[in-house]
Amino acid sequence: MTGGTGRLPAAVARASGARIGTGTAVTGLRWTSGEWRVATASGALTADALVLALPAHAAAPLLAGLAPEAAEALGGIRHADTAVVALAFPPETEAALPPGNGFLVPSAEGRTIKAATLLSRKWSFPAGGPACGTARCTGPPCGQASR
Repeated sequence: MTGGTGRLPAAVARASGARIGTGTAVTGLRWTSGEWRVATASGALTADALVLALPAHAAAPLLAGLAPEAAEALGGIRHADTAVVALAFPPETEAALPPGNGFLVPSAEGRTIKAATLLSRKWSFPAGGPACGTARCTGPPCGQASR
C-alpha cells in the first residue's frame, strides 16, 4: 500500500488535531486539575485526552493508581508473542492459493506459520491500491519455536 499501514493513525491525528507521541516510554500517568500529566523518559507532557496503545501488561502499572480494577484486569491478560509478515505477490498467483480468505494451521502440524489472511480477497482496495495480491501471515517471533 502506498504510504503503508501508518496512514490510518496519521489521518485520524490530522482530522482530530491530536498530537501523537512515539519513540519514548511513558513512565507514569496522573490526572490533575482537569488534564493528564504524562511522565516520559524524555520529560513531562500534558494532555486533555489519552489513548494508550500498548500491550495490557504494560498498561496495567500505568493505570494502577488511577483505575486499580482496570489495572488488575489488564495485568491478568495473557499474551502470545507474534510475528506478523505482510506479503505481496503477482495477481496471477491468486489461482494457486487455497479457496477462501485465509487459513489457520493447527499446532499439531509443527509449522512456524500459524495463520494467513488473504487480504486481497477479504477486503477490496480503493483505487490506487496495490495491483497485486496481498497476504498477512502470523507466527512466533524470530528465534522462538512454534507452540
